[in-house]
Amino acid sequence: MNNTTLNTDFSDIHYKHVVFVLDALLMLPTIFGNSLILYCVLTYPNLKRKIYGLIANLALADLLIGSILFPYEMAAILIPSLDRRKYLCIFKHSLFTTLIGASEMNLFLISMDRYFSVLHPLKYHTSFTTGRLKRYCAIGWTITIILGILPFFGWNTWELETPCTTKFVHSPGYTTLILTFYILLIIIAMALYILVAKKVFKHLHSEGCVKSNDINYLRSTSKFTKNIVKTEIMIVVLGVFALCWSPYCVLVILQTYFIAPNDNLERVEKYLLLLGQANCGLNWMIYGIKNKTMRNAFRRTLCHRFPRKLSMRRSYESNRSTNALSIQESSNIDVSKL
Repeated sequence: MNNTTLNTDFSDIHYKHVVFVLDALLMLPTIFGNSLILYCVLTYPNLKRKIYGLIANLALADLLIGSILFPYEMAAILIPSLDRRKYLCIFKHSLFTTLIGASEMNLFLISMDRYFSVLHPLKYHTSFTTGRLKRYCAIGWTITIILGILPFFGWNTWELETPCTTKFVHSPGYTTLILTFYILLIIIAMALYILVAKKVFKHLHSEGCVKSNDINYLRSTSKFTKNIVKTEIMIVVLGVFALCWSPYCVLVILQTYFIAPNDNLERVEKYLLLLGQANCGLNWMIYGIKNKTMRNAFRRTLCHRFPRKLSMRRSYESNRSTNALSIQESSNIDVSKL
């Protein structure tokens, strides 16, 4: 019996150490990357377009997850009594529900933006003005905040000496409401992107059949192509979001309706939650890889902050290109002599 207890305690300590380290590793890129997005959107004029405003709004929600939720979870591992306090436990789950909901709401708004921009470009400039877009974002945050604070008004099942997990804090009715609403947002967003994809394929087919030198046609085609590129990036962002969060949502559904909770499932839930939260630190990497405008803004910002490293890199690249040029010239001379 004593050996079993010791093994259990050791396993529990090891689990907490692993979670603490993973929280720390995920927190750093989440805070850095989303702070970088917000700084670039607020600083550079070419990022003042509406789509980048929505990206900044999404980055704000992810930044709050990285700067509040991750530190709180790490503190709760060091000070277990935090999770045994009713309103701190409910606050953690309410904040989580609000911020994840805000991320999903922003992804939904971005899908609407891309839908109107590609399929209804004339309506886009009237339906998605800057003022209206700010109101849409404010409404989205308001809805998610209201949904998030409902457990504070009695819609919770918290009891003393129970784990501070979704199963023991959220009632089945509340969990059903949240999952239904948020999954519905993702489904609608995916449906809108499917309609956009159909339009893109139709455009590519017509473009292959029609050859035109008309300037207006070429300009409209160029603008359409830019919209396609932006839409492709946001489809990747939505897809990564769905992949990261789907396992956690499936487990929550199973625990709520079909499976009795236990210690092993609690640990699995935490690891799947970390997988979902890892998504908050991935979006800025996707923008940096796929979006040239964002990539250039990131480079300018980081190079401005670290000019010494930039100068060393430029010197290295300059020497490298000079050496390559001299080698090419020498080879040309040798060939001419032959």
